[in-house]
Amino acid sequence: MVPNYLCDMFYRRKIVLALLQVFGGSLEKINLQKLLFLVCQKQEKPDYEFIPYLFGCFSHSLKADLVTMVNKNFLTEDEPSYTKKDRKNYLTLEAKACADVRKKYIDDFAKTKDLHFFQGTSQQFHFVGHNPFMIIGTFHPKFPAAKKVEPQLKLF
Repeated sequence: MVPNYLCDMFYRRKIVLALLQVFGGSLEKINLQKLLFLVCQKQEKPDYEFIPYLFGCFSHSLKADLVTMVNKNFLTEDEPSYTKKDRKNYLTLEAKACADVRKKYIDDFAKTKDLHFFQGTSQQFHFVGHNPFMIIGTFHPKFPAAKKVEPQLKLF
């Protein structure tokens, strides 16, 4: 079961709220766009796409998220800035969510289940890349039942 604090909103909106929290709960609109641009530059898969604009970088999807968060009362919008309304600590919520997922994975999946892959290649990709192999199927191996070991009472 997924905890409620993970279902409240999109992950990228939590990043916006965590960034606002780090800067005291309020940031100017232009500075928020620029800081999130820097955050997205450090991400392997950026949450927001930015384009060049008059005062620097601009993201239409970030603007849409900010409007949605204002409409859902997560933020208030003044002329120059956005301010976070709630008192939730989004930095610790993220750490708690990661700990819950890690615990669920290690306790349930990694210790009790196993998954094997059939690897193969297709003629279409065989001579194209340095690693033409792909997963063509999966199977779940059966764990053998534990055998009862008889204690050894004699040497020979």
